Amino acid sequence: MEPTGDQIADVLERIERRSRHSAHRARCAIGSTYRWALRRSKLRRNPVVGLVFTVRPIPRERVLSDDEWQKLWQGIDTGSGMAEPMRIILKLAILTGLRESEVAGCRTSEIQLDGPLPRWTITRTVSRAGQRVEGRMKRKRRDHVLPLTPQVVGYFGARFS
Repeated sequence: MEPTGDQIADVLERIERRSRHSAHRARCAIGSTYRWALRRSKLRRNPVVGLVFTVRPIPRERVLSDDEWQKLWQGIDTGSGMAEPMRIILKLAILTGLRESEVAGCRTSEIQLDGPLPRWTITRTVSRAGQRVEGRMKRKRRDHVLPLTPQVVGYFGARFS
């Protein structure tokens, strides 16, 4: 038996009494789960539709100083127990501004190192002829094309050549 929107709202309100941020995250997770189930025809309707978010995230204004960036970079280099692939993922996430999951899911077909303008193209999700073609960019209207700096090219060049 599927829960109703009212039942989900009751649960979210209980979470909200403890933490508005946690309620927001729970609402996001529940909504994503139901959208996933609908796309795979596991459900007939999404009971979360119409449940509004009660918290608007506050934009962060904190900026790391040069010294903090240096300490972070050194911490990644010397992090005890951290595997080398994870160090590379974290560094590439910092250098590109991408999410760790986007970096970790990188496909060799996305990286173009030849030519004067090396780039990384992450495809968007599109619908073609009634079929959904999965890309890797979340909620984008076009592919994400990221010019690569020499430092990033160095990381990729060592792995894709």
